[in-house]
Amino acid sequence: MEEILVLREGDFRSKKKMLEHIADELSFPDYFGQNLDALMDCLRDVDQPVNIALDPDPSMADKAWYRDICEVIYDAAAENRNIRVFTGLTIEEADFWEEDLGEDLEADLGEDIGEGFGGEDFDDDYGMDE
Repeated sequence: MEEILVLREGDFRSKKKMLEHIADELSFPDYFGQNLDALMDCLRDVDQPVNIALDPDPSMADKAWYRDICEVIYDAAAENRNIRVFTGLTIEEADFWEEDLGEDLEADLGEDIGEGFGGEDFDDDYGMDE
């Protein structure tokens, strides 16, 4: 069964806490350096399917580190076919997918979770097109 990792911007007070959470959830090695380069290196090595749902909070747009981590995740997903990135989740949808992934996750994600790999809402809110 595929994993889903939901990263809600409002759940993290610091870059360090978010990186620790990602490392724990994706079982990164103990030597993970907790910086963006180390995040990219470890994401490149992900060898099992994982879905990462990004839930940015436009009211917290001053968190540049959240945007930086998201950019690394997008870059890693472009290089590693095991990583799929989604945005546009509602809190209820994210909670549902975290609790009960179901057998047919891949088919369901495309229809129910929202836009895959980026999405206009995320790009608009965080200036990802610029």
